[in-house]
Amino acid sequence: MSYQVVNDGIQHWFSVAGDAVVGYVRAHGVCVVAGAPICDGSRLTEVLAEWETFVQDLGCRECYFGAAGRLFDALHHRSGYTTVTLGAQPVWAPARWHEIPARSAGIRSQMHRARNKGVQISEWTPSRAAADSRLRDCLASWLG
Repeated sequence: MSYQVVNDGIQHWFSVAGDAVVGYVRAHGVCVVAGAPICDGSRLTEVLAEWETFVQDLGCRECYFGAAGRLFDALHHRSGYTTVTLGAQPVWAPARWHEIPARSAGIRSQMHRARNKGVQISEWTPSRAAADSRLRDCLASWLG
């Protein structure tokens, strides 16, 4: 979810220490947060306290959307918060990718489909990727 904070219309709050950011949209007295605060896990509790003070000073309530894992764990049992899980997020270890197609007919089907359409995959060195103007243009467009 953290990449959502770069989208148009998202406001940004930065911690006093400058080591955390929250992306949010303010509407109808609610600050809707895109995911969890982006910060080191060891600072989550402090960042939440600082963010909550900011939200209260605005006269708003907060709502975290798409926030799971550590934020869910931090807020689930706190008074004043309600948590709802919508769906599930996939989790996989890239180092174990070779095991996934063997277990998933759907993945195998998509791989065959891509191969039949002429999709080819090759590994590039970091220097080759950094020198490719098409990748730089794509990155510039995304960051823009």
